[in-house]
Amino acid sequence: MAPRTVWKGYLSVARVSCAVRLHAAVTRMERLGLQPLNRTTLNRVQMRPYDPQTGKEIAREALLRGYEYQPGRFVVIEDRELAELTLESSRNIVLDRFVKPNSIDPAYLDTPYFVVPDAPRAAAPFALIREGMTRAGREGVGRVVLGGREWAALVTPRGRGMMLTTLRAAAEVRSDETFYADLGDAVLDDALVAAAARLVDQLAGSFDPRRDFRERYQEALFQLVQAKLKGEKPIYPTPPPPVRVTALVDAIAASLEADASWKRPAIARSR
Repeated sequence: MAPRTVWKGYLSVARVSCAVRLHAAVTRMERLGLQPLNRTTLNRVQMRPYDPQTGKEIAREALLRGYEYQPGRFVVIEDRELAELTLESSRNIVLDRFVKPNSIDPAYLDTPYFVVPDAPRAAAPFALIREGMTRAGREGVGRVVLGGREWAALVTPRGRGMMLTTLRAAAEVRSDETFYADLGDAVLDDALVAAAARLVDQLAGSFDPRRDFRERYQEALFQLVQAKLKGEKPIYPTPPPPVRVTALVDAIAASLEADASWKRPAIARSR
């Protein structure tokens, strides 16, 4: 089955434009899901809208949308009125700024989409925009309307295609100062820092999610379900015992014990 198209429109840089479509780059369809059940009857619970004043269930087609401008008072917005709020970014992704790779804070990155040409005649301008960004060593920033909302978007070359990642608004990303304000500056011995760097180098390597990452929780959940289906007693994984080290230098030494070329620093302490 062909992947579903989530958006169609045009990708433009100045006067260079091409028809494109977006496909979701991530999926959650393969995850093992648990359904809400009534503990007494084991019937699946259906979450349905109801009117809290009358207590009666409401049909989906009877629902409206509204903005609560005062407690209990709403401005009603019809679907046809929302459809008429047409922005340029509803049909066009205009890349009007180009930034260096990895220059956008990862906290702002939201959802990735694959970008592909939507017609044979779009292949050449599509490749031109992609290769222009690749040769310049830049990524494009524009806007797109998805899911009834306008998003800032980052467009990056990716192999023979491109990837668009929606960006969260500044108001949605909390400032790290709120959490880091009370962190003091730890004074560490230079030899201890050098040993920590040695440990990082020892563990350096590449990371391939397809090779190096397994969803162990999903695997354990699947095994739990299978055991209960067979009427067997579930076997739960034994968590590793906590590592208790009283001194940083002892922790570093224990971590680097397999490195024969490393010598424990004569003086290494946290003060």
